[in-house]
Amino acid sequence: MAEGMWGPCCQGALPIQKRNVRCFACGRIGYIARDCDWFSCEENDHTKSNVSRAKSASSKALCVKSVEVQPHTWHLDCGATDRMTSHRMKLLDFKPYESFVELANKDSVTVIGRGQAQFQQSTENCGTYITLEDILYVQDLNGNLLSVGRIEE
Repeated sequence: MAEGMWGPCCQGALPIQKRNVRCFACGRIGYIARDCDWFSCEENDHTKSNVSRAKSASSKALCVKSVEVQPHTWHLDCGATDRMTSHRMKLLDFKPYESFVELANKDSVTVIGRGQAQFQQSTENCGTYITLEDILYVQDLNGNLLSVGRIEE
């Protein structure tokens, strides 16, 4: 380690830490995959099989909470591609529109129309209203979704 690169309190700390790391490519202790010859070799099949093994070894969790659907509550959805509601009364300037939307569970539901919806800002912002356009009316949705990807539009 170059003198002056680390303060005196850090001298010698890096090798101690490296003794505790494990390479996720080969499983050996003392270095990380970036420094592993086995992982970086382009002529072997280890990289592909290791990536597959790493993916299959990962765990996934799902948290589900049952709540009563409220017609006035809008939920932010990072997976939604559109703004959607199952409450026709929420839409101003409703226009018939036919289409389909694929849900996260791969079910396809029918879009019946679209329109605008108004949201009242907090009292700190003087209770002014924001109008969002192109909100799809999906009767089978059972709620209101705001697409995170389209929230700035």
